[in-house]
Amino acid sequence: MTSPTRTLIPLAWADLTRGDEGAVRAALARDAWFDADLLVQWERAWSVLWDRPAVAFADPVELVAALKLRLNWPSGACIAADALLEPVWREACAAAWLHLVWHDLDPQTGLIREQGSTIVPPGSGALAAGFWRHAFGQPIRPSVAWVPPPLLMEEISGVIVPLPGCGWGGIQLLHFDGNGILPAGTGCLLLSRNTALVDDLRRLRRHPPGNAACALGLSLLSRLDETLARRRQLAARYLAMRPRGRFRPPDTTDPASRGWTNFFLLLDNPPERNALRDYLARAHIGAASPIWYQPDPSAGQLPGVRHFLAHSLAIPFYPALDLTAQKRVINRVHRWTVIK
Repeated sequence: MTSPTRTLIPLAWADLTRGDEGAVRAALARDAWFDADLLVQWERAWSVLWDRPAVAFADPVELVAALKLRLNWPSGACIAADALLEPVWREACAAAWLHLVWHDLDPQTGLIREQGSTIVPPGSGALAAGFWRHAFGQPIRPSVAWVPPPLLMEEISGVIVPLPGCGWGGIQLLHFDGNGILPAGTGCLLLSRNTALVDDLRRLRRHPPGNAACALGLSLLSRLDETLARRRQLAARYLAMRPRGRFRPPDTTDPASRGWTNFFLLLDNPPERNALRDYLARAHIGAASPIWYQPDPSAGQLPGVRHFLAHSLAIPFYPALDLTAQKRVINRVHRWTVIK
């Protein structure tokens, strides 16, 4: 497995191997860019993993447009979403003339907060759907008391496997990019127990993912258990760090039941957060916000989102981080905690 350089420890690193490269090269050597059998293997692998039909698209914009057509959503229909929804899904909804309305998040976890408010513009009518993500690999199951929209869509790119607390929505969506656990190109996938819906979307689809994306995805899936195990091992080492009252780790109610897409520390105030970031930067260790993008500007000043982003700091977290680099990160964090 290729590792980062010894002098610089970047915040993120795509988990790709020579085996993945070989799979892509073999796929590109085929006579045609698209092979229906390879696509069927890719979709079937997800159907088996999640025990429900799957349909893959090359482009999230086309997927959302097909979903809008199939569900008879009018242009301007409102969909509730948390303010940290990935930009690719925001752009797809905007291209389909769907209106996202934002829901505030818990300030300590960055997860959907049921007590928060979703403000629907006057005259927009009822919500057509909700678009919740399992943030930072932590499954979120709404309480019985919560009244959901007519359709709940789950963004499961952070959990990948059906952990307890996910899979309850009517639709599950994944996007594959270099920032996630499975960096399998830019394609996307929809899963649903509604077989008729999946079949209709497959008929509406014009652009399925090509051979390279399917082959890379299948290669990544073949070692998914190893990837997730290495992430859990690194999380356990980080959770054992001594905070000395200067930071808190993410929620650890059940560490084994998380996807561990990344690892962030929570600090009491923004100056402390920025001080740790700058200290690690001087040691050539990457540290930044736990999300690589910013909230949608139209989300406004949601207090939970604002607080979470101002107090959270992600540190390097990926399977290619060898033991030497892991010890270096932990050692530097420990040194910072004793600085007065």
